[in-house]
Amino acid sequence: MSAAELLQRLRLEGFGLTVDGDRLIVTPGSELTDEFREAIRKAKPALLRILVAERLASAINAACLWRGDTEANRTALLAEATDLSLAHEIDLAEHFEDVARIWQAACRGTCA
Repeated sequence: MSAAELLQRLRLEGFGLTVDGDRLIVTPGSELTDEFREAIRKAKPALLRILVAERLASAINAACLWRGDTEANRTALLAEATDLSLAHEIDLAEHFEDVARIWQAACRGTCA
């Protein structure tokens, strides 16, 4: 089973997966079977990459939405964010999450 398939299966089973630095957090951990634990251990690097890429794409999309960026700009930012190290992708996701929060706060009450 690929990491993407494992992630989909875990989500369908009701598990939440998040990244904390280089740690993969699965909730509720107490519900994990030995089969899932072993599969997660084997696929951890790929799971981290997928989850961080999802977070980064979500952050870029939110920042572009709140800033009113064009589709071309959003697409370019997403393309530029590929093939970075995991640490750089995490940093970039945090940056765009901050940008989205700033623009959302600035737009509150003025954008309808």
